[in-house]
Amino acid sequence: MVSKTCKQLKMDMSELRDGKAELEFDCSLDSLSLKRDIVDLDGNARAKMSIFNTGDGVDVRGSVSFVCYLVCSRCLRRYEMNRTERIMVYYRKAGAVPAFREIELSEADAMTYYYDDNVINLASSIRDAILLFIPIKPLCSPKCKGLCPICGQNLNQGRCSCSREMVGARWEALKKFKR
Repeated sequence: MVSKTCKQLKMDMSELRDGKAELEFDCSLDSLSLKRDIVDLDGNARAKMSIFNTGDGVDVRGSVSFVCYLVCSRCLRRYEMNRTERIMVYYRKAGAVPAFREIELSEADAMTYYYDDNVINLASSIRDAILLFIPIKPLCSPKCKGLCPICGQNLNQGRCSCSREMVGARWEALKKFKR
C-alpha cells in the first residue's frame, strides 16, 4: 500500500502496475477544495482506496474516515460526529461518450467521473463522499427537544418557566368551543 500526501491526490494511469494499486491519503480541507463554513473537519480526512484498471476505465473502491463538527438544527449545539463512508466510483476517459447525442443516465452513471491526459483526480470522489454525508437538518440526537420559542432555553438541559397557553383577545372565541 502506497501512502500519498494531500498534494498527490492525482494519480497517473502509468502508476497502475499490474492494473491495480492500493493507496492511502491524509486529506486536508484545502486539498479537497472544501471551505470550513461548509464542512468543519477535525484534522484531516483519511482515505483508503483500491484502484483497478478495467481496460475502458478505472474502478475505485475504498473508504474515507473523518471527524467533523456540525450544529444541531434544533438546539444550536455544536457536536462532533465520526464517520466512515464507502467510496465506489468509476473513472472514464473524457470524450468516451459522444457530446452531441442524448443518452439516458443509469444509476452507475451518477457515480462516474471523467479524466484527461491519463491523470485521475481522486480528490473529487473523496470530497463528494464527505459532502453527501452532511445532513440537510443535522441533529445532535433524534430526541433533541430544541429551544423554547419564547425564551430560548435549551430544553435538553431542563424546562423553562414560560407559559404555553394561547394569549390574546383573538383566541377568546375559540376557548368557548373548548368548554
